[in-house]
Amino acid sequence: MNHNFIDLIGQQFGRLTVIGHSENNKSGQSRWSCLCECGKETEVLGGHLRAGKIKSCGCFRYKGKNKRENGLYIRICCDCNKIDKLKYSSKCPRCRSCAEKYKYKNKRHYGLIVKTQEEISDIIELYKVDISLVEIGKKHNTTSRTITRILKENYPDYKPRMNTFNKMHESIRKKCETGEWQKMVSAKAQKISIDKWKGFITQEQDFYHKDRWKKFRNKIFLRDNYTCQWCGKRGKEINAHHIKKRSDFKKLSFDYRNILTLCIDCHNKTKFKEKLYEHIFQDMINQIYPNILRISPTYFSV
Repeated sequence: MNHNFIDLIGQQFGRLTVIGHSENNKSGQSRWSCLCECGKETEVLGGHLRAGKIKSCGCFRYKGKNKRENGLYIRICCDCNKIDKLKYSSKCPRCRSCAEKYKYKNKRHYGLIVKTQEEISDIIELYKVDISLVEIGKKHNTTSRTITRILKENYPDYKPRMNTFNKMHESIRKKCETGEWQKMVSAKAQKISIDKWKGFITQEQDFYHKDRWKKFRNKIFLRDNYTCQWCGKRGKEINAHHIKKRSDFKKLSFDYRNILTLCIDCHNKTKFKEKLYEHIFQDMINQIYPNILRISPTYFSV
C-alpha cells in the first residue's frame, strides 16, 4: 500500500467533482474519474487536480469564446451568461459590465491590486485638495503613474498637472515668441545686463569687427607677405591666428609676436586645439623673429 496515497473522492476542484479512482498511469501516478458540471465524465491525474491545473472537462475553456452566426460574433459572458452580438471578434470573455467588475477585483498593476471604489473616491478627494500624486501614491501604497491612470478612468474633470520642468519650458516658449529670451541669451554672452543690450553680437564678434583690429591684421598680413606660414599658400583666403588663445590671454590680443598668418584650411585645423599647436607656431615665429626685430614695434601700434 502506498503511504503517500491521498483519497480525493467527494472533493470538488473547480467544476469537477471526484467520483472514483481509476487505474494509475505508466509512471504510477493516480488517476481519478471526475464528473463535470456540464454532465460529462473525464479522467484526470490527482496531481493536476490538487495543483489547480485542470478545473473542467474542457467545456469551461470554450465558454465565453466567440462563435460566428449570420455574419456576427456571439459572445457568451463567462460570469453572467449574457449574450452579446459583435461585428468584430473580441478577446474578452466577459461583457462590459462584468469586465469592469473583474478589472477592479483581480487586475494587478506593478504588482499591486487595483484599488476598490472606496479607495478610488478617497484618491479623487485628495486630488481635489491639490495634494501631489506622489504623496497620494505613498498613502495608498502605489505609484504616481497608477494614481494618474485611476484618475483618468474615474474622474472626468481630471487635467494633467504641469510639473516644474513643463512650467519652465512653457515660460521659455512664451519668451521666445516675443524675442525676450534671445535678447537675454545674447546679453549673457556679451556679459552685460539686458538694459545695456544693443544688438545680437558677442564680445568676440565685437573685437573682430572693430577698425583697430582690421588695421592691425593688415599689417600682420603685410609682414608675412600674405602667405600662410604653415603650408606656404599665398592669396586672399588667409586669417590672422592668435598663437595663444585670445579669450584666455587678452593682453596679447595686439602682440605681433603672438599672431601668425594662416590660410583658412590650416586655421580650421587649429579650432578647439589651440594648445596643441602653440609650440609649432612659436618655432615659426622664432625663425622669422630677426625679420620682426628690423621692424619697429611702433609700426604695429594702432
